[in-house]
Amino acid sequence: MDRRLAVGSGRAGGLDLFGLHWIAAAGIDRGRPVTTHWGLEARMREDWPSLALDTDRLVIEHSDLVTAGGLMAWIDLALVVIERLSGRAAMLETARHFVIDPGRRDQRRFRRFLPAMDHGDRAVLTAQHRIEARLDRPLMAADLALEVGLSLRSLQRRFHSATGYNLTGYQQALRIERARDLLSETGRAVAAIAAEVGYSDLPAFHRVFSRHTGMTPGQYRRTQWSASTPPRPAQVR
Repeated sequence: MDRRLAVGSGRAGGLDLFGLHWIAAAGIDRGRPVTTHWGLEARMREDWPSLALDTDRLVIEHSDLVTAGGLMAWIDLALVVIERLSGRAAMLETARHFVIDPGRRDQRRFRRFLPAMDHGDRAVLTAQHRIEARLDRPLMAADLALEVGLSLRSLQRRFHSATGYNLTGYQQALRIERARDLLSETGRAVAAIAAEVGYSDLPAFHRVFSRHTGMTPGQYRRTQWSASTPPRPAQVR
C-alpha cells in the first residue's frame, strides 16, 4: 500500500510482534491514536507511556497508518487495504463472500476485565477479594479500609498503585464483567441481572454497561447467545 503502514496485534511470546512496538519505537504514530488487542494494553502502556492507545476501537485509520486490535487483525486490515485500493463496493463484496462483518470497529464488547492480582500487596489483595464477594452491595470504602488494617487514604493510594483503578472504578468493572457472564450464560431478565450485580436503578445499569461495552445489555446478549444456553425469556430489555 505504497509507503503506508498497516499493523495488527498478532502475539507470540507475550510480545506484540506485528508492528505497534516498532511503530512506537520509530515514532511513526506521532502522537496520533492507535489501537492494539485489549489484552496487550497494559504492557504497551508500560513500555510506551506516551503512546495514544485507544483499545476501545478495533480499527483506527490515518492517511498513512492503520492499526487493528484483534488477534485476527489481518482480516480487518485486509478490508481496509481492499477499500483503499478498489473502493468500498469491492470491500463490502469481499466481506460478504468471506462472511465478515465489515462494520465492527469497536472492541469494547470483547474486552474482559482481568485485574492484577500478582502485585504482592496483601492488604490490597484482601480488599480485591472482599469487593468481588460483595458486588450486590454498596462499596463502603471506610469500612473496607478498617477490615484490611489500613487508613482510608493508604488503602486508596495502595489500591490504585497495585491495580490501576480506584475503589469505585474497580467495583464497577467487576460488576460489568459479572453482568456480561450472566447475560451470556443465562436466560435471566436484564433487570434481575442488574440487581444481582448491585444496580437497583435499571437505567443507570444500562448507561454504565453501554459505556463499558459499546452496546446495551440486550444487544450484548444477542451477540453472545449460543444454542447451548437456556431459552431466552420473553422480555430481555
